[in-house]
Amino acid sequence: MIKRFILTLLAWLGVVITREDAKGITWFFSCRKGGWIPVYPIAGGAPGGDSDTASLSDSLPVVIQSARQVREDIGQDFISTVDRKTLPMGQGRNWNEIDLARISAQAVPEKSELNNPQQLVDTLLSIEATRIGVHLVITAEAAHYVATNVAAQWGTLMQNAIRRYIDRLGLNLYDGATVTGGGTTTTLSSGVVAAMVAQIQGDTDESALETEQVYAFVHSFQLYDVRTEVTGGVATYPLPAGLTAEAFAKGSRVIREIGGAQVHLDNNVRIDATPDGHGGVHAKSGVVFVQVAGKKRAWTETPGNRGG
Repeated sequence: MIKRFILTLLAWLGVVITREDAKGITWFFSCRKGGWIPVYPIAGGAPGGDSDTASLSDSLPVVIQSARQVREDIGQDFISTVDRKTLPMGQGRNWNEIDLARISAQAVPEKSELNNPQQLVDTLLSIEATRIGVHLVITAEAAHYVATNVAAQWGTLMQNAIRRYIDRLGLNLYDGATVTGGGTTTTLSSGVVAAMVAQIQGDTDESALETEQVYAFVHSFQLYDVRTEVTGGVATYPLPAGLTAEAFAKGSRVIREIGGAQVHLDNNVRIDATPDGHGGVHAKSGVVFVQVAGKKRAWTETPGNRGG
């Protein structure tokens, strides 16, 4: 009787009392029943062991802590190196510009007669502006549920696409150039760039003014070849301070001018299957870029018959 009283008191105090009989059955003392109750294992119960992230995987939250855009080269602002024009609203779709051919002067000696009229000849340059756009379809469900830090990247992503398109539009003009420097499978050298500058400044049909800025746009692969040319004497000759030492230490980015051309490293320059880089050299007045005033616009549509 005293033993049962002690067991009941311990059970009330929260002490778990168990025993195992000769048959291997575990018994649990219940103060409510006032006696021993057999405990049988239940098939399919919770597994034993530590509770870790694997066992609680369904309870782990999925949170988008940050969002970033895939790194890209949106260009080196090709249009900043060209002759930019603005077509006012209400003046038609085309920018029309007249080029007047040169005329000749002559000496008029004493007692001679100036009777050699020069004919004025014009050539029309007509450029039609083309709209550039980006189209996204975001369902109402997506706009509602997508993480806000992800949605915040969409606007910049669209602007980058437009800037990259305009940059490549300008770079593609090099494919239609009348004079080619270097040639396919030819490694770019400083001499090729310098020769193109000389061609632009000394062209017999129409040359750039000596005071006019000339630009060279090249891919990083091409500029690396020029850097190799600059650092070719390393380990053979002393390396004093100067362009060679800077190019050896800091890479191609220190090469900012070649043969009178301001160098722009632009990885939007097309690389074909050969592989050849389609970079080029141009004078500021050699390319005309027309932008229509007041043409930018953005709009959002919400179709009423589209689910989600």
